[in-house]
Amino acid sequence: MCQSAIAKHPRQYWRLNLIKTNYMSLHHKIKIIGLLITLFASIANAGNGFSFYINATEGGDISALRISHLKNYFKQQQCDIETIETGNQSTTASDFDIIFMPLKQKMPRSYKKIFDLKVIDKQVLSGSILVRASTGIQDIKNLAGVRIAFLSPHSTTGFGLQKTLFDNVGVTLQKDRITYTQTNIGAMSLLLHRDVFAAAVATPLARKWAKANNLHIVIESKSVETGGIWINNSISKDDQTACQQSFLDLFKNKNKREIKKLLRIFPAWIDTFE
Repeated sequence: MCQSAIAKHPRQYWRLNLIKTNYMSLHHKIKIIGLLITLFASIANAGNGFSFYINATEGGDISALRISHLKNYFKQQQCDIETIETGNQSTTASDFDIIFMPLKQKMPRSYKKIFDLKVIDKQVLSGSILVRASTGIQDIKNLAGVRIAFLSPHSTTGFGLQKTLFDNVGVTLQKDRITYTQTNIGAMSLLLHRDVFAAAVATPLARKWAKANNLHIVIESKSVETGGIWINNSISKDDQTACQQSFLDLFKNKNKREIKKLLRIFPAWIDTFE
């Protein structure tokens, strides 16, 4: 508006400027509100990734550092696992989005199984008792009173199955003669170093290690069914696909040094997920 027009109509000019100023202020406010909404949404979504539970009753070399590296691996694979917890409980399924169970387990209908666990060398899974071949032990009864390494009192393949074998022949395990190692390789290591007289380990590993270390399998238990990995149906199809692929890639790349370290979290008798 020219100066003469402003001079003739000062109120009209003032109103026009006020409307323009208010419009610009409103526009900026909307932009700021939009930015704030985006910021708050990102903060709210932070930490809302998936939870992963690993049942560790059947072995696995678990550490805080290795768990941290596993989370980083999943993030890189576009599987948004935010928390990983381990334990020996089988009844916490409803608390987690993705669940690893080493042995067959009945799960709620809200979960679907995405992988079966396959045992090394296509063997069935059972429990065994190992001794050094030089001992000449052939009968489980001769192990009464000796020190034995077991995985944990919660383990089936590294305690429960072997305890049944002892019970069947009338041998009572003495608490002060039991050493728990948490891992199969830990039990075998104690045996090789002569810290224990016998070791209870998963049979596929017992067979593998016996040949290479001059060990003898005294007895094998009945077989048990392996478990798998379950995922909650509430997770979107795209996220399910991404997470499923990330697990597959773990075993596809199991010969890589960094992946080998991650796989130690799971029982050593697992060959792959299928």
